[in-house]
Amino acid sequence: KTVSFSNNTGFAVGMNGTIIKTTDGGDFWVKLTSFTTNTLNGLSFINDSICYIAGNNGKIYKTENAGSDWDSLYNFTNENLNDVFCYENGKCYAVGNNGVIFKSSEDTIWSSQISNTLLPINSIFFLNSDTGYVVGNSGLILRTTDGGTDFVKEIFIDKINVSIFPNPCRGVFYVKILTDIKIESDLLIEIQNLNGQVVLSKRVGCNGDFIMPFNTANYSKGIYIVKLTNSRFVKIEKLLIE
Repeated sequence: KTVSFSNNTGFAVGMNGTIIKTTDGGDFWVKLTSFTTNTLNGLSFINDSICYIAGNNGKIYKTENAGSDWDSLYNFTNENLNDVFCYENGKCYAVGNNGVIFKSSEDTIWSSQISNTLLPINSIFFLNSDTGYVVGNSGLILRTTDGGTDFVKEIFIDKINVSIFPNPCRGVFYVKILTDIKIESDLLIEIQNLNGQVVLSKRVGCNGDFIMPFNTANYSKGIYIVKLTNSRFVKIEKLLIE
């Protein structure tokens, strides 16, 4: 079902409680004695010794000695748990079917987080203690920037049609956005040369369909990068000024 590493130590887990281990970066694997018949779905290492596993029937298991022994943690749900992510010992997130998200402050204390979805959530990853993402069925992507208190649905870039025209351009080009969803935040438009220097930066309000002209009369001929950014997406296009 999944595999994860901490340096050269790795575990792979799967059906019927299967768990195998490597200590040489994956060249050689050993099957460990199973401690459960539950399907195991997700892994998260703290270091070479401490690892968490998420499994069916709400099971979370933990080792503190690189897999020699595993403890079953407090059973806080009966939902199948599909993944677990831990950023410190005892501080973890677990996700699973029916949109469940749980957060722990220690191994025995887990609280339910609001996901605003009933879709199965399959994976979770945090960039730091505040910012994280979960993904699930039907293209679901949720993001949190407050440590899991609120999860916000991400906008899919294929629902936002961005065009820059004419391209190549002489004098004036236009940025046009067509979308059937509300973008909900300001749009930052930047034009950069190939040295990475920002030659124009403009922040504009954009709540839906949008078109704006840009005068390039004072720019040197050549290739530029047009970058559009808001809180939900980043779009980058090349622009040739003749």
